Amino acid sequence: MLEDFETGGLKLPLEKRQHLIALQKEIADLESSAEANINEDKSKLEMPESALAGLPKDILAKLPIKQGDNSTRIIPLHEKTVLGPILKLVQNENTRKLIDFAHSNINKENNVPIIDKLV
Repeated sequence: MLEDFETGGLKLPLEKRQHLIALQKEIADLESSAEANINEDKSKLEMPESALAGLPKDILAKLPIKQGDNSTRIIPLHEKTVLGPILKLVQNENTRKLIDFAHSNINKENNVPIIDKLV
């Protein structure tokens, strides 16, 4: 347990410990900003219903239908309650990859600079 405190900076001189605390706060703030960017993003992806084969009807019913095109569903990329089942149950591997890629790039333009700072 003492080792945990030591790796947390307990044995550092005061100036270095304060610097470590400031860095930890900056990292936490950057992580919070990136997470907020993801949560606030309302990106959607349009997919033909045929590409979603394997998805149970109750999950499919949660996906809005594109206005004027009854064969196209709108996938809200921020909705984890539908995204998880889609990525597990849709039979078409290319569809799963496309949706996963789109989800992985949510708010990329705002988060890439944050990730660059973290790295």
